[in-house]
Amino acid sequence: MKAALSVLFVMALLTLPATTRAFSIGSGVSEGCHEKISAQAFRRFLATFQPQKRKVPIHPRWRRLARKLAQVADMPELSDTQAFALLSLVVGVRSPDTNGHSISELSSLRGIHADREAAGQYAHALRSPDDDYDTGNVAAVQGTRRVIADAVARVVASARAPRSEQFGHAPMYFDFYGVVNVPVFLPAYYFGRAAHTVQDSFAHALRDASSGLHQIVHVLNYVEAIGDEYSERRDGVSHSTGMDSCAEEMRPRVEAAIEATLELLQAAVVIRDTDDHAALEAYLERWFTLHPDCNVTNQMCGNPGWLEVARRGPTGPYLFGRSQRPNDVYDGQRVRGTAERVTRP
Repeated sequence: MKAALSVLFVMALLTLPATTRAFSIGSGVSEGCHEKISAQAFRRFLATFQPQKRKVPIHPRWRRLARKLAQVADMPELSDTQAFALLSLVVGVRSPDTNGHSISELSSLRGIHADREAAGQYAHALRSPDDDYDTGNVAAVQGTRRVIADAVARVVASARAPRSEQFGHAPMYFDFYGVVNVPVFLPAYYFGRAAHTVQDSFAHALRDASSGLHQIVHVLNYVEAIGDEYSERRDGVSHSTGMDSCAEEMRPRVEAAIEATLELLQAAVVIRDTDDHAALEAYLERWFTLHPDCNVTNQMCGNPGWLEVARRGPTGPYLFGRSQRPNDVYDGQRVRGTAERVTRP
């Protein structure tokens, strides 16, 4: 049974994308973008930095899971310390999208993703319900920066805690087994949560190609796009499944997300070692500044390609269709959807 659980865990981590609202996460049958991005960033991090050797949990189950994960990520040479950190990082990067639930547990996931609190949306680099018009982009970017800064503070605090307080458990869903508390190294786990927000900013925002995708030009909207009063002009471009892919055309964004994840990890280490928070401020300035006055009418300041991708598979109401497509909404008025009754035989 333990061997079977190990296999299922790795499948749950690195196989097939969930239809949630971020760079896809893994399920029992899909390939996860977040996991791939995080593993690649961790690999590059280890090329220049070797974590201190630490005691790891005695229970053998985590080691089997971590070793299989390292093999799937093509890093079989990892030490126990490194493998435990990678496992914790991947559990953390999945957590904001699932909170330990199965991706097929729609009622639970809907409550997570439809959180109307601003911080709940900023954790996924999206607009809050009050982030309207062009000033909404400013508020969303600033809110996302705060979420990342708060998450890094938790990384640093846990890394400076006594060794006995650096370990914990986090919920993870396993196909056929339900929710299991997985042992984690807390600094890596909290970093995974921070990395999730960073990575989502490449799937949930349009970025300026001329800046190497460093500057944001427009932040997408999920929480209002699923309602029937959504107005693109007011609320911003709808979240889109077209942006949530690791497909080849998204390679520039995936590579930029790997780079941004790696740089945040390096900044967190600097802050832990020196208490120099200027490293984080410089990071946020480099990756989370807004190119002002970009909108649909000026083709997002000359970035029509990403706007075209965002138009694919726009998020809409769960049960009702919208009478207008997002690019038809320019009167600034509230738009009410046309109810489509669903009947079953």
